Amino acid sequence: MQRLEWRPDHYTFPFILKACGELPSFRRGASVYAVVCADGFESNVFVCNVVVAMYGRCGALDDARQMFEELSERRIGDVVSWNSIVAAYVQSGDSRMALEMSKRMTNDVRLHPDVVSLINVLPACASVGAS
Repeated sequence: MQRLEWRPDHYTFPFILKACGELPSFRRGASVYAVVCADGFESNVFVCNVVVAMYGRCGALDDARQMFEELSERRIGDVVSWNSIVAAYVQSGDSRMALEMSKRMTNDVRLHPDVVSLINVLPACASVGAS
């Protein structure tokens, strides 16, 4: 795309970032996120949710949490944002934090969990129950 001088947009970036998370390649994902910011898409909730997920898949939980907190501060986060951070903690093996974030979503923020929320939190419940 860059060689053809085509610019990615808020539809394209999530697919590129998801691919970086699937590799996982933190370095490439961070480079793509730099382009996201340079192109002015850093406040797009869909793009940011994929950044949270990508960082989580790459094991960069501090970066995932920072991005998530920025979404929350700007009040543009939604249940998808919460699902992304919970999934990041579950994938990294931090079940207690995943459950804490899930609890925060429902009690503090008063968002209603969806099917994805439940699918994300079940492995954490099983892990904590097995401990």
